[in-house]
Amino acid sequence: MKNRQVSGKNKRLDLQRPLLFYRVMLFIAVVVALRLIQVQIFLREKYAVIAERQFKYELALPPERGGIFDRRLRPMAMNVPTYTIIANPKRIKDVGQTAAVLAKHLNLSAGQIAAQLRGKGSFVYITRRASRLAGLTIKTLSLPGIECRLEMSRQYPKGMIGCHLVGYTDIDGKGLSGVELAYDNVLQGVPGKVILQQTADGRKKFRHSDYPEQQAENG
Repeated sequence: MKNRQVSGKNKRLDLQRPLLFYRVMLFIAVVVALRLIQVQIFLREKYAVIAERQFKYELALPPERGGIFDRRLRPMAMNVPTYTIIANPKRIKDVGQTAAVLAKHLNLSAGQIAAQLRGKGSFVYITRRASRLAGLTIKTLSLPGIECRLEMSRQYPKGMIGCHLVGYTDIDGKGLSGVELAYDNVLQGVPGKVILQQTADGRKKFRHSDYPEQQAENG
């Protein structure tokens, strides 16, 4: 008698197990379907904005600082092209060799450069206001993790003549004294921008016709 009862219970369990499995699978399917509906319909705009941010990169286009001239239109302050050398330490495979190559073209020792290249971040300034020759030479070497950016630096052809009146700027081109400070808002111009599309890893960037370039207005 007991054996029959046990056998009956086992049969009921055998019948209930597939039913329980199907119920669990149905529940999971319903949850997934509801989540898809939520994402595709109710949260569509939110995730579209997030996706757009991941694949868009806004690049600032700095304007050229305006010149300062005397009454005879002779330059008292002007811009000269220089280069800023930037490194991404995470992409540099041989720190010693890279530092040695850069030291040949910059007014820095290989040890100083190597110390900067061993940083933990992904962005570090090696030097700013490097000469045009040094910048172009390093650029042609195409060193992994090294970038050369063209920047305009301030130069005063008259030297000390009228320096207190003309004033000077900092390394970023902001007026600190004299005419450079008094008319800084006019001289610095209005920056432009261009929106680029980038790959998921952010390494490759390219222009897209849907995003027109906004030209900078020079000072």
